[in-house]
Amino acid sequence: MTAQTGTFAHDSRCRPGLLASPKFGTNGGGCPRRRCAGHAGPACNHRPNTRAWGNHLFRTAICLGLVTALACTSCNRPAAASTDAAQPRVEKVSHSPVELVLTVEPGRVNLDQDVFLNIRVTAPASVRVNLPPVDDRVTGFLFNGLIDQPPAVGNDGATVTERRVRLTPLVAPEYRIAPMAISYEDASVSPPVKGWFPTPPVRLDMSAPGNGGAVQADLTPYNIPPSARTVALWIAMALLLLLLVLGVLRLVKRLHREAVLRRLSPRERALRELDELLSQRLLEKERIKDFYLELTMIVRRYVERQHGVRAPEQTTEEFLASISRNPTFPAETTGRLKEFLESADLVKFAAFEPRPAATEAMIRTARAYLESDKGGPVAPGSKD
Repeated sequence: MTAQTGTFAHDSRCRPGLLASPKFGTNGGGCPRRRCAGHAGPACNHRPNTRAWGNHLFRTAICLGLVTALACTSCNRPAAASTDAAQPRVEKVSHSPVELVLTVEPGRVNLDQDVFLNIRVTAPASVRVNLPPVDDRVTGFLFNGLIDQPPAVGNDGATVTERRVRLTPLVAPEYRIAPMAISYEDASVSPPVKGWFPTPPVRLDMSAPGNGGAVQADLTPYNIPPSARTVALWIAMALLLLLLVLGVLRLVKRLHREAVLRRLSPRERALRELDELLSQRLLEKERIKDFYLELTMIVRRYVERQHGVRAPEQTTEEFLASISRNPTFPAETTGRLKEFLESADLVKFAAFEPRPAATEAMIRTARAYLESDKGGPVAPGSKD
């Protein structure tokens, strides 16, 4: 810098911001307010470096994009792992002259997906191969059937035998397919050569559930309501059972009553039947005809049991004719029974409606005859 009056010599040191100090000040462009020797104009041509700032922002955007791409790649790794878990598990065994390929698909156990075990054996046409049973060689699975494919002939003339087994996984601590014995017989030589070899053991890992947690064995059951058809069937069965119980109870009660009546004398039984008829209150229900019919039948059944006259099966005229010839029936008794039965026939067959006093008289007549007739003792507790 050359000292001149009011000017500065222009050299490489005259840069924006070089003389930006309280002593010199700036003119807004980074140069001092005093003009340098190389600046002829009133103001300096220096401006802020905006291109450098743009380059810096561009580099920053590129870095952020790379970081975002790496983060997305990390997020996609579980999907790749699940794809690998779906790959089949393949085990190969070569035991001359037999070759075995054991395939388990998928290669990891999922509780919501069945596992398929494929046993493929390739042997010359002269070798007969026997495939082993599988149901007792699996652990943690439910044997769900198998399919044996018909033997096929390959391009090299060898016979291909294939068996496909379906396994349903259970909630278990281990999933394993134990070794199985593959037996064969080679008929190309004489005598035929027999042999066998085991399959390799296969242990499968279980895929974690979607939430990444462990499998819970104590799952909460879901309550499925029964259908309308099931509810109707239950109701019908309940009603049928109720009717059956009521029928049995009624039959037991009837048998008990018959047994009790058989132990009674004819007079006791007739008086008990009379009391049961009165307890039914048929007169109050205006069933007068039914009352008179049962009242006369009580007397007729008593005569049959006590005197041996088949009174219930006879008409009134036939009954009166029978007892008139029977010496056990006095004339007075025969007259009372004739009046009793003929009065009842008017009600039963002529639609006659008796007065209550006449009905009471009929009841007294029947009771008096049953109590006064020659026979067993009067039942205790009988009422007039």
